[in-house]
Amino acid sequence: MGPNLLLLLLLGLAGQGSAGTFPEVLQAPVGGSILVQCRYGPQDIKARKVWCRLLPEGCQPLVSSAVDRRAPGGERMFLTDLGGGLLQVEMITLREEDAGEYGCVVEGATGPQTVHRVALDVLPPEMF
Repeated sequence: MGPNLLLLLLLGLAGQGSAGTFPEVLQAPVGGSILVQCRYGPQDIKARKVWCRLLPEGCQPLVSSAVDRRAPGGERMFLTDLGGGLLQVEMITLREEDAGEYGCVVEGATGPQTVHRVALDVLPPEMF
């Protein structure tokens, strides 16, 4: 086994235990879009799912699986529960101010739980 393959194997093993610790890092240009998939457990099939902006003071809900036409993200953010433990979030027409940290939150029987985190970097179009 070559040293590069061994290093890749060790890096892969090191990352397994920290999947929930570090957010997925995404980059997209201004005006672009992202698609994020989040997995949740079978016990939370009927639970409310929320796409939040993660701020120091907590979760700022942007869009949820409950039908709420007043939700602030309703025009550029879409949350779809695909069933089978898979949630899909799409953010379109990105703006520079959309950069930040987000999370898929499942409001299950044991309370709200962030099942996936994303760190979004929105770049000027000429950077892409």
